Amino acid sequence: MTNNTKTREAHDAYVANRREAGRVIDIETCEIACLRANYFDPYGTDPWDDDRPDDPLYEQARTYWGKCLFVRSEESDGWIIAEDLPEEKWQVLERRMEGERKLWARRKTVGGRMRGASDVRSRYPRDGDGWVV
Repeated sequence: MTNNTKTREAHDAYVANRREAGRVIDIETCEIACLRANYFDPYGTDPWDDDRPDDPLYEQARTYWGKCLFVRSEESDGWIIAEDLPEEKWQVLERRMEGERKLWARRKTVGGRMRGASDVRSRYPRDGDGWVV
């Protein structure tokens, strides 16, 4: 996901490329993952030091990491943060994720006993700091 670009133009071009990939991705068959990323620079391409503001919150923003929702497929040529998807794709993604949550809930009980979280997680491989579905 990290791309070491050094200029604002290169960063903007990369983000535009990800948004274009989001327009053509097939949400019904794509891979979904919750991965750790910087909320203000999820692709890791922003040239932070080019226009350093005199704001005390600047350093905080650089280190503000959390779990973000990403999608990818063979056509997308890399991860796309869900916020870069068009509205109609985002709605399809929400419906798909809700369907998968219901499927997990049905599978949570087996033979009358409650399955543990480790049973559910063992079905899905770990990818970095998040789960890939």
